[in-house]
Amino acid sequence: MPGSNFLEDSDLRGFPWIVAISQVIGIVMLAMVIVWLKAYLGGFAWNGGLQEFNVHPLCMILGMIFLYAEGLVAVFTFHNDSHISNLYSLHSWCGIATISMFCAQFVLGFLIFLFPEANSDIKSTYLSLHQFFGGAILVLAAISTISGINEKLFFVYAKKPKSYSQLPGGAVFGNVLGIVVVIFVCFILFILQKTEWKRPKEEDLFFEPILSEGSDNE
Repeated sequence: MPGSNFLEDSDLRGFPWIVAISQVIGIVMLAMVIVWLKAYLGGFAWNGGLQEFNVHPLCMILGMIFLYAEGLVAVFTFHNDSHISNLYSLHSWCGIATISMFCAQFVLGFLIFLFPEANSDIKSTYLSLHQFFGGAILVLAAISTISGINEKLFFVYAKKPKSYSQLPGGAVFGNVLGIVVVIFVCFILFILQKTEWKRPKEEDLFFEPILSEGSDNE
């Protein structure tokens, strides 16, 4: 069977251990984020305040770092084991662009909003860019998802008696999934652009440095 000797390749010795260690580190990372946000930064709530903001880093780290990294490992391992080229399709290019933009967004947001040394004018100027690119990354992630669904359907049904154009059950379900992704993203973008649902400027707490003195719970 093709790929049956995947883990026996001398170049891949230690691969299972590295993957296992990465999983442990990832779980520890998620646990630390939850403890940090809950024990030191007030926990979670949907109340329009800093507790609601705490949901943001949790979901970003869970979805765009831990789970996204898992997905990348899975697809590159599969491609390499099956002797399929990497990063050749529009889907893969959009995916790499998405994760690259997210990493840049994460690092800049960390440096500008987390540390108290950052100038308030810089924070204020960057906030609008941070918000814009947050929406842009969401749209690009949706494009990557939809193109990935379509690519998968073409690959799968190219080898089946019932082709994609005949719309077998799996193809219909995949198409509907793509439409649901579009609907979800449209709802999120609608929510983001509703100015009356945003916290007034004078009540905005995002500029309060997380690492400022007294931020830890006594």
